Amino acid sequence: MKQLSLTELSSYLKLTDLRAVRNWCKKNEVTVLKQGKNEFVFESNFQEAFEKPFINKLKSKFGRDWESVYLLYKDGNIPALNMLTSNVVMFQGNYKPNNSISQKYLNKYKHGKNKAA
Repeated sequence: MKQLSLTELSSYLKLTDLRAVRNWCKKNEVTVLKQGKNEFVFESNFQEAFEKPFINKLKSKFGRDWESVYLLYKDGNIPALNMLTSNVVMFQGNYKPNNSISQKYLNKYKHGKNKAA
């Protein structure tokens, strides 16, 4: 597993004091490990805590499909994200989506409004 020193972590968090970094880690349940004089965290544990607010927002907005949308953000697929987040989607001709999340979206909203209104 990749490790991040507290000094590296301070630059990510834009904090200058290592005590503030330790407090952030404690508050966000990121385990700080010591090996001799070196203190570090596992990068995956930090990423999980750092991205948790964003993931919670995706969960509330997209429900069970949050993970697919997260991967679109991570890949930087702006056209697909734009299609998912726009209120009105217009299709011209025979549109064929190039990924599964776009296909699911198309199938869900293909016929205009949902029956439940």
